[in-house]
Amino acid sequence: MDNNSIDSDYLHKEIALLEYASLEIGKKLTIEKGKYYIGHTAHIYDNVNGHEEQVFVLTNNGQGEKQKAVPYDASDEARAQVQDVTVLMKGSETGMDPGKLRHDTITDWLGTDLPTAIQILTPGGASNHVTEYAKKLAREKGKDYFNNTVEAFEDAILPNSLALPPDATPLGRFWKKVLDNPVSNFVQEKASDAVGYFAERTVEEQLRFSSLVGAALFKKYNDKNGTFPPPQFKDAATHLKEVIQKYPNAKIDLYGHSLGSMDIQYALACLTEEEAAHVGTVHVYNGPNIYNILTSEQKKRLDALKYKIYNHIDHKDLVSLGYLDSGSQGSSGIVKHLKTKNLKNTGLQHMMHGYIYDQNGNLVLEKGTEAITRKEIIEERMKVYYRLKDKLEKTGGGLSSNEKIYLDALQTRLAADELIRVVDEGLDQAQKLKTHLASDLENVEKALHTVPSGLILSPTEIEEAYATAGATRQTLVTEVKEKFDRRLSTYQSLSQEFHTFKEQVNSGIELLKAKDQEIAGEMNQWDQLAY
Repeated sequence: MDNNSIDSDYLHKEIALLEYASLEIGKKLTIEKGKYYIGHTAHIYDNVNGHEEQVFVLTNNGQGEKQKAVPYDASDEARAQVQDVTVLMKGSETGMDPGKLRHDTITDWLGTDLPTAIQILTPGGASNHVTEYAKKLAREKGKDYFNNTVEAFEDAILPNSLALPPDATPLGRFWKKVLDNPVSNFVQEKASDAVGYFAERTVEEQLRFSSLVGAALFKKYNDKNGTFPPPQFKDAATHLKEVIQKYPNAKIDLYGHSLGSMDIQYALACLTEEEAAHVGTVHVYNGPNIYNILTSEQKKRLDALKYKIYNHIDHKDLVSLGYLDSGSQGSSGIVKHLKTKNLKNTGLQHMMHGYIYDQNGNLVLEKGTEAITRKEIIEERMKVYYRLKDKLEKTGGGLSSNEKIYLDALQTRLAADELIRVVDEGLDQAQKLKTHLASDLENVEKALHTVPSGLILSPTEIEEAYATAGATRQTLVTEVKEKFDRRLSTYQSLSQEFHTFKEQVNSGIELLKAKDQEIAGEMNQWDQLAY
């Protein structure tokens, strides 16, 4: 996959959804009706050890129109030429037919999801969580059943002789008026709510205690038999290690939703430092946070990869559990707390249909979390610099001049990347606001010359009255526009300066490499360690 062309959150989400597509070996995978090529399916892990994991490996061999899958049984030379690999880890199945799908569903939920949720929440928390999920689902189903029954009743009593529409007969028009008016619609809505409420309360009473007992027994059994982490997590870790081994020169990008997110979190936590260097970027969606139930060593590995992992959370989705309201502390990766629609359908909420995007296709974050997330991204990227600095100091007994030059350049590039992102976002917003401001100022100017309804003053007298209060075209239109234009000009200047500065840094590095091949070779090796 050419990650340079995948430049929005919406496109990354579309890649993640490929895990639910019908995939087979050799299949070409694209998004947006073929506009973006992701890769060819080169290998599929499906229930390797009876644990019902589904992991899909997509390869991009960089050969343009001659693209094809590079499977595991390809030659060492062919696999060594693969530069980009995309790994999709599939979320939980929810179907019960046919038998294979039923086995997937039971294994995913009872074998992996449930024990993990209990570990994250403890039995009491898991009981409350399951109960809330069931209550919401019961409320939805109860209301749907009532409304469907009402519609069936209406269809049954409305005259339908000779297949005529209701409006075609006097009796039909009468019944339609009876059934379709604000009063009857209001009554139906409130009756539907009552049915939903009753279903919700019934489920709560029947489920809370039994789920608490079940969760406690489940945790005791797992702790006693050492069955945590779930076997599917272990398989996912083994599979990722094998992908890295099979494609030794590839950058590995990972995508996962729900259970796939947990599989990826655990797999990344099990990598060695050398294996982790092959990871490109990671995008996971609406999955529970397993960070706090990992070992200290596994947490350290995830911490080292934090700047590469983007963990997207919808707090209205009951599956997205175990996270703080803001920030990424005690979590896998940089957590993006998403502003989302409150959908009535729990399934659609979980499947990311509630996500809200700006006009550039980037996800809108919950108010108050934007600045925290941006700060965390900058901090985590700068940690890359400090880790590499420590490594070079330890291996060489101090920093050589070449290493100092490289580290200075790396620090500058990392900081510039995020500063450019911040300034460009501000510039983009300012340019969008300029259009709205122009329209608003035009309306204000018209209002200064418009006589309000009920007054007998002339337009000139109205204008003089406004001026007496300090409301003139100069103060309300001209000065506001000039102030906004100055701010917009500042954003434009900053953006241009940062982009120019970054280009100068990169040009200086390339010039230094061209003059000294030894430095060039060392810098290329260090880049592999840093990124």
